[in-house]
Amino acid sequence: LGFLVIPEIFSVLSNKIQRLRYPRSPVSKTRFSVQSRLSLITTGFLVVAGTAIFWVFEKTNVLVDAGGFEAFTGSLFQSITTRTAGFNTVDMGAIGPVSLHVLVLLMLIGGSPGGTAGGVRTSVFAVALLHVWNLLRGVGDLVLFRRRLPESLGPRALAILVLTAGWLFVNFAVLRQLQPGGIESRLVFELVSAFG
Repeated sequence: LGFLVIPEIFSVLSNKIQRLRYPRSPVSKTRFSVQSRLSLITTGFLVVAGTAIFWVFEKTNVLVDAGGFEAFTGSLFQSITTRTAGFNTVDMGAIGPVSLHVLVLLMLIGGSPGGTAGGVRTSVFAVALLHVWNLLRGVGDLVLFRRRLPESLGPRALAILVLTAGWLFVNFAVLRQLQPGGIESRLVFELVSAFG
């Protein structure tokens, strides 16, 4: 989530508890910043989507011997750790192609700003998607949570994704020459893992 978001979570929770305990006190309501909301929503979506996709496509593969709860927690762990730490509880060489591609995308996105995870960051990914969505609809302003973001933010986020894709493409070509017999999807996995 990042070191900027975590103290804000505690601040908002503390404020809510204080307002519940002392409803007549003149304590003003504390709200999350745009960056914290974006980080929390994007992270939540990525965790839930990653868990569901990994569970659906791996329950008959690497999670076949796991019970229902164990398969769920294994999928949840893989969804979270892929974007942050890179640990694994399953044989990564045995996972299917759909799960592999989803894990590559999660590694590419990474964690939120100000955190220790790698990747392009959840906020860059979300702002770039919002910018592309606005371009497709012909909407000029980048508005998020009823706040207008600076005009340069969308194109910069999109530029980061384009530069990342270019960097990965060039390095994949080099890696492909160095390992001509390698399976391409596994090479991409290793490349994005190293990038993250």
